[in-house]
Amino acid sequence: LYNLPRSLKTQGSRALGRLAFCDNYQRIMARLRRDIALASHPDAMYQTVNHTGLAPRDNVPRIYVIGCASGGASGYLADLGYALRRTCEVLRQSEATVTTFLLCGAPDDPATPRAEQANIYATLTELNHFADPTIPFSAQYSADGPRVNSDGAAFDSTYLLSFNHRTPEGRATTMAHLGSYLFHELTTPLGLRLEKIRQSVTPAECLPCRSLGTYGIWFPRGLLLRLAAQKACRQVVEDWQAIGEPTARMEVEAAQARVLADP
Repeated sequence: LYNLPRSLKTQGSRALGRLAFCDNYQRIMARLRRDIALASHPDAMYQTVNHTGLAPRDNVPRIYVIGCASGGASGYLADLGYALRRTCEVLRQSEATVTTFLLCGAPDDPATPRAEQANIYATLTELNHFADPTIPFSAQYSADGPRVNSDGAAFDSTYLLSFNHRTPEGRATTMAHLGSYLFHELTTPLGLRLEKIRQSVTPAECLPCRSLGTYGIWFPRGLLLRLAAQKACRQVVEDWQAIGEPTARMEVEAAQARVLADP
């Protein structure tokens, strides 16, 4: 506590990050309960469907935590994951999934400070420690507050994202990649497919870290339409000019009968 910086920021200290979580635990829990209850309320879902035109997958909330494994806020990642799980249980949403996306900076870049590398190592070690089903999580956030206990991993899925280089451009590229991935997972059929893949994987007795990769395919819509129209017209003209008996005489006679029978 004597090393608290005058800026009142963690400045990369995981211990100060967890201290901030402990000091604001009650307010954080109240905010989480309010936001999850609002997001999963039937009226909110109805309004979302009307505004977006997207059909809801189901009424189970999906929670995404975007954090940084190399900064001071990583000190309360496990606490936040278990707090979200307890909040969902209180709201009778125990089937809700909690996924985290952790930015790991550029560990392979020589310019990365050793303190950030140490934070990444400590964060992943801590999450992996509590992912062991035989090790429970226990915490007490105030002297007179209740002791909370949880079992299992803090997050259902943990995605790790790193930069190629420790530059603003590298960070912007990774953030844009993450934003595109989340957009497609939440608003396209990709999300359903990813859920099935995640559920089919047997959970191991260690932290199941994941990565993500996407690529785009560009289709020249106008050119494709012109080529398709030319091919269709050529096919029709070739069929008209074909020599020999029709290959679908019964269908032709049935079509003629329908037309002639129409008053």
